[in-house]
Amino acid sequence: MKTKTLYTVMLAFLLFTCLSQHIQLVKADNSWIWVKNTVTGAWGEAVVGTGDAVYIARKNSFYRYRPSDNSWTALADPPNPDAGDAFKTGTALTWDFGNYIYALYGAATADSRRWFYRYSISSGSWGALTNTTADQGEGDTITWVSTDNCLYATIGGEQRPTHFMRYDPSTDSWSDTPADPPEGMGDGAALVWTGEDFLYALRGEYDELSPLYDFWRYSLIDNVWTAMANISATPHSGGGGGVGDGGSLLYVGFWLSEYTDYVYALSGNQAHPDNIPDNRTYRYTTSTNSWERLADMPFGVGYYVGCRLGYADGHIYAWQGTPSTWEHGGDDLIKYELPTDSTPPTIEIPSRTPSGDVYPDHPVTVSVNVLDAESGVKNVTLSYTINDGATWEDSPMNPNASTSLYEATIPGQNADTWVRFKIVAYDNAENNATRDGTEPYCVYQVIPEFNMPTLLLLVFAIATIA
Repeated sequence: MKTKTLYTVMLAFLLFTCLSQHIQLVKADNSWIWVKNTVTGAWGEAVVGTGDAVYIARKNSFYRYRPSDNSWTALADPPNPDAGDAFKTGTALTWDFGNYIYALYGAATADSRRWFYRYSISSGSWGALTNTTADQGEGDTITWVSTDNCLYATIGGEQRPTHFMRYDPSTDSWSDTPADPPEGMGDGAALVWTGEDFLYALRGEYDELSPLYDFWRYSLIDNVWTAMANISATPHSGGGGGVGDGGSLLYVGFWLSEYTDYVYALSGNQAHPDNIPDNRTYRYTTSTNSWERLADMPFGVGYYVGCRLGYADGHIYAWQGTPSTWEHGGDDLIKYELPTDSTPPTIEIPSRTPSGDVYPDHPVTVSVNVLDAESGVKNVTLSYTINDGATWEDSPMNPNASTSLYEATIPGQNADTWVRFKIVAYDNAENNATRDGTEPYCVYQVIPEFNMPTLLLLVFAIATIA
């Protein structure tokens, strides 16, 4: 009996431990958390985040999810300029970091559609804009670029040529001047601006018969496309791999400065038409041109074309957007807990120039290596005191463009002055570290500097005395 009781207690303890570990895994950083049931997918769908909300286009409807009150709201329906559904395959959304969300309407295989509209967040209404100058399709993508306050878009798809175009809201006009992408784009195509010069793009599946992993970068300055490292969407679960329906890209660096080096991605349904979805999440690092896998989503995306990712309230949101027959019902909204960058910067031992004696009125340059592998160094400050810490003078340390070396200069001081300095560094996650100035190498005294006549008189006086 005692043995049986002990066995039961041990089993209960192990079960509790497993459950506890599971709960901790679900709630930990770097994981997906279920938010709520919303609506299932449709042939025309797309997602965009505005920092405080996520907007979803679906067929003949337009919705907003607001994290602040966990609300799901149906907004004004999109205008329907012709028969059939308003939004179709290739629907794409982008936000201008202000009042407007722009929408490419997409097109079915046999359609010739060029509809382009924008939604006013403040008035809750839609307005028609100049149509695109080429037929839209599965390869439609769009993104806002603040450097010229214009939109850039790929227009086309598998049954029609793919064009790369620029739209200027100030003149309500399209330009086909930008260089077209290297190849045609299709289901799962996505486009994102990462600030300053570069846009990144997933090509998608162009012929639906073979897996494609193409990932490109476009330079706004040079007007050139460059092939980057392929997305690592390898085959799994009996599928063929590659990018397909539901392929998505998202850049969160505009809101979170510690994530400026990353692009988040979904590859979508595996390229072969076998309806085996990909629930994997990927992250691309721009500085190293490399991909990595993050936590898997609890469901797969695919079947319908359209971006599933949006940013709001410190999280990445993903909408399933699939048929109701799919696992999880096709209507789940989840959010991704971004890891917290908790390690402070590393401040190595500083050096100074001159390294030996310091004479009156001679400036001293302080140099130090500061490292932060997680979120990157935000700023480094040199502080110095000449009155034993009663007051401090701050000077920003300037980084070397190609190394981790930071430098600042302490002005020259009077003879016999004791100088003490300290170094404070912050990373992009607001973690900080300090060299507090108590180390011997952070303290020096300004010594008198004898000129040659004075030195000769001193030597003569000493000789005379001797």
